[in-house]
Amino acid sequence: MKREKSVKKTVKFILKLAASAIISAAFLCTVCYFYYNLPVHFTNEKGYTDYLWETDKQYYKCTEGYGSGKTNNEGLLNAVDYTGQKFDVLLVGSSQFEGQCVKQSETIASYYNEMSDGSFAYSMGVSGHDFCRCVQNLDKALERYQPEECTVLEISNLLLKEEDMDGALNGEIAKLNSVENKYIIMLEKIPLLRHLYNQMDNVLHKNVSSRASEQEEPLNTEKLEALIQYVSSLKDKYGTRIVIVYHQTPELVDETQKAYEQEWSLLCSKYGIEWLNVLEDFESSAENGVYCYGFINTLPQKGHLNKNGNKIIAERLCEAVSGGKR
Repeated sequence: MKREKSVKKTVKFILKLAASAIISAAFLCTVCYFYYNLPVHFTNEKGYTDYLWETDKQYYKCTEGYGSGKTNNEGLLNAVDYTGQKFDVLLVGSSQFEGQCVKQSETIASYYNEMSDGSFAYSMGVSGHDFCRCVQNLDKALERYQPEECTVLEISNLLLKEEDMDGALNGEIAKLNSVENKYIIMLEKIPLLRHLYNQMDNVLHKNVSSRASEQEEPLNTEKLEALIQYVSSLKDKYGTRIVIVYHQTPELVDETQKAYEQEWSLLCSKYGIEWLNVLEDFESSAENGVYCYGFINTLPQKGHLNKNGNKIIAERLCEAVSGGKR
């Protein structure tokens, strides 16, 4: 009899423990849904980006800023769908142009479309797509979209590695991985597990980035010229103006960085590419107490562009597009 009671108590305890675990997991998943809930991404077989997010999916990202919105029918973080329509400006870049850390109405593309006089911008910014990776995919991107006015490329780190520049020219930069296993994809769709995976990935990525930064060498201007010349050839091939937007936290710009910026500017001018440096605008904004990077839940002047930085870039782009000639 005592043994039966003991077994019943043990079973009851296990059931309570299981119920508590299920309720706790459900609660944490609900919190994570609105805290960090990005769609799963898949390899883009057409090659104009390395990957695309799930289509027509709501997303939330509050680990840095308070970003929210919905992917479009292509799997890009755009407020509008793409159905083959013509548009004026194509934005090509990383998560900075993607704008996943701000509301979808506060991205560069959204601000541009509000400010411009009839000109429309479409963003194909995707997280992890740095300048060289974007250049590697640029031919296919321009073939697909063929913007009627200009193409805008984004860069924040002017010190490109030789291997990356060579890789962009030769199509040898390894594609960003996407999960193909259906069971892993199912797990990634659980917000709590997705957030835990993101935390582990951030730690690993931080360690790799730290090691990589120690190995940086001075900018190879010959290889940079070859890269810019290639971009210029695409400008001529598709009949589009190309604007390169350079943004950076003012505190990180030393004399070496200024020398690199001058080199970039001269080479762009040589090959008919428009160079747009927003650093002075960011400095002026910071002097007035309005930072362009960082959020209320992060450090000022750290990380991604906030809505102020996005708005300033959009303003400068409006001026550049309306004032330039094709």
